[in-house]
Amino acid sequence: MLAATPAIAQFIRSGLIGYSFMDTHVRMGLGSALGSAIVSYVMSLIGLYIVAFIADSLAPNFDSSNNLTNAFKAVCYSITPVWIAGVF
Repeated sequence: MLAATPAIAQFIRSGLIGYSFMDTHVRMGLGSALGSAIVSYVMSLIGLYIVAFIADSLAPNFDSSNNLTNAFKAVCYSITPVWIAGVF
């Protein structure tokens, strides 16, 4: 659920508030903003699984055993500040 925080903030920003650039205000449609937020959320989860798989495969190089669950936990704990900062 924490991975959804930046996606929700992105939806609010692009679909409801919009962007200003050089005296022009642009706002995406709600469907486009929702689609973009969903893609962002899914890509975030895919990236999480890829990094956990890489951490698991590198574990023997650091005198540790392969354990995908522990690698997934370590990656989730390390990415938590990024998800929280994703609101801004």
